[in-house]
Amino acid sequence: MDQMSIRFGPQDIYDNGFDRADALGSRDALTYVKLCERDGIIEDKFLYEVGLLERELADRSVGEELEAARLKSNNIIRFLRLGGRLKEAVWKDTAAKRGLLRDHFPEKFGKGGIQDITGYSKPKIGALFNGVWDGYKKKYKY
Repeated sequence: MDQMSIRFGPQDIYDNGFDRADALGSRDALTYVKLCERDGIIEDKFLYEVGLLERELADRSVGEELEAARLKSNNIIRFLRLGGRLKEAVWKDTAAKRGLLRDHFPEKFGKGGIQDITGYSKPKIGALFNGVWDGYKKKYKY
């Protein structure tokens, strides 16, 4: 064999599976799964299965986070649309304002929420509503 045809470098290490061994040695389950799938070789079934679970959880959590963010954005946009006509005077339509705050932000203003608005006066409900509405209007450029 010609000396010019012998080659050894990072690509050879990658092609010969040394990186899979590195993942195995460092117990990097996610990388190990990817490399085992690429190479078609599984030396450590337990680490491989852990990697499959980690990948499934990572995929699911990212998907769940995106879905939660989408639902939250849709909820806030509905709040802005419905609340836009109520924003006129602080003391007007306070029952509707209270309802929108509770319906769209139950963890904050609902029963058992962080801020109990049950006993708030009409002007206080109106001011709170306007503050929440204005804050989301700026954030969502509505």
